[in-house]
Amino acid sequence: MAKTKDRMRTLFPVLATGDSAKIRAEASKLLRGIQEDISGLNREAKLIRELMARYGGSADNLTPKERSAKVRDAALALAQSGKSEVTAQEVIDYLAEEEEIIFAMKRPASMAGTILSQMKEFKRLEMNRFKYIGTGQDE
Repeated sequence: MAKTKDRMRTLFPVLATGDSAKIRAEASKLLRGIQEDISGLNREAKLIRELMARYGGSADNLTPKERSAKVRDAALALAQSGKSEVTAQEVIDYLAEEEEIIFAMKRPASMAGTILSQMKEFKRLEMNRFKYIGTGQDE
């Protein structure tokens, strides 16, 4: 496992100077570095999930009924978090990131889109893009 950087060691000597301009500059530089590391780690995690799904065999061990339930729950969770529109891929990404579920199939977004299109809580706007309408009532 890669070691994390100790950025605080870099910042403490600058803090000791009391020079607010230097402190802001160094802190900004460190925060940019952290953000770059986070972005890089997210890319690596996504690639690892994709490789695991492709080469790791049946990763989900779920029945079709259980997969449908997971997709429905994830779509509703996204909608309840404030998203008025969701895509099938966003649902798949949510499951991968929040529940570490990687569906063992070639085109999971197609499966998610099919399930979303059958949910009364969502209205299909275009291919694999859906608007949350709540209880199924048109606005």
